Amino acid sequence: MRANIETILARRESNTIADLALLILMTVLALAVHGFHYDIEDEAIYLPAIKKSLDPSLYPFDSAFFLSQTKFTIFPVLIAFLTRVIPLSLHSVVFITHLFSLFLVLAACRRLSRQCLADANAQWAAVAMVAAVLTLPVAGTALYVIDQHLHPRPLATAVILWSLSKSLERHYYRAGLGLLIALLIHPLMGAFGVAFAAFLLCESGKQLLVFCLVPLLLAALPFALEAPLRWLILFAPLCLLIFLAQRQLFSASLHVELPGVMRKNRWLEAFEWIRQNTPWDAMFALNPYYLESPGLDHHGFRALAERSMLADRGKDRTVTTLAPAIAETWLEQVKARDGWRDFRSEDFQRLKKGFGVIWVVIENRGAVNPPAGLACPYQNEVVSVCEITCPPLTTVACCPRAITTINFERNSYAEF
Repeated sequence: MRANIETILARRESNTIADLALLILMTVLALAVHGFHYDIEDEAIYLPAIKKSLDPSLYPFDSAFFLSQTKFTIFPVLIAFLTRVIPLSLHSVVFITHLFSLFLVLAACRRLSRQCLADANAQWAAVAMVAAVLTLPVAGTALYVIDQHLHPRPLATAVILWSLSKSLERHYYRAGLGLLIALLIHPLMGAFGVAFAAFLLCESGKQLLVFCLVPLLLAALPFALEAPLRWLILFAPLCLLIFLAQRQLFSASLHVELPGVMRKNRWLEAFEWIRQNTPWDAMFALNPYYLESPGLDHHGFRALAERSMLADRGKDRTVTTLAPAIAETWLEQVKARDGWRDFRSEDFQRLKKGFGVIWVVIENRGAVNPPAGLACPYQNEVVSVCEITCPPLTTVACCPRAITTINFERNSYAEF
């Protein structure tokens, strides 16, 4: 009897190690297919919040445009804490956390699939299908299943899936604790998780869960055999298509932006020069549509340059829905740059006088010399970083600096 128990335990340990190895392999393959990018899209909001937590002196004039969103989650504080205790760069910590998030999501999918599907091959087919379509846009939204960058959604998703499996096992206290953690990481995702977990308490909800796990799995079931070639026929073209789509979307960047690897992107080189060579409290202005610029690949200015800037029409606009008090300031800053591509000296002076803008980042557009009224200490083939100079025949005190600091907590504004 004792020998039988030891055999069963040894077999379970062997299966656990094999499952862990396969999950790690799927995580690495998922990274290779979908890529990883640093400071793109929503990371342009979360990374400045993380850096602000690490160094409160950063972003003295525009922090409301990201803190208004990130103040509802523990995510920036958590990543900042990890950066303090782990002797690695922030880029490295973000990359490792992103990779760990992918692993947790796939591990949670594996756990949930075992409760919904009896056949082991079908269970792994479900996990493999999720891994293959992580950057497939969710129908009717602008969201991916999992982003190509670190985001609180994957962590919250992993915890929600784990909570759902606990709910199906009738471990309601553990499920509730998991959902509470998900709410702290990403309140909106956590709320969806709570609603879905409540729905699963109904028998029809459990049946729906099985149905939701298998829309694409139906095509995979004929391949859920021991023949590896059949798996390859299904997943290889799917992964290749998604890989090519990601390369087209981020054509000017490395597919996997590893820490410590130089990123040969002219925009990012300019942002790095700004970080190293301009005053920490400098105020910048860019094209309000700069995130859509060719070659930028949706990388954000604030996190990479570590400088304040006038609001943009992309990410900053979405934050105003959470903080209506800053909507008027956002609109004023954006409208002040209407006709940006045709700006002349007097337009830049207006930004300097009205908003305290000292520096601008402009696209070269084939011009050999910078526009009048600008001194550009940094230029490359794509962009120039320029300081707004005083007009001729003016005093040293020309264009007084009037910067608006937004206090989103008190819904008030202070002039400095």
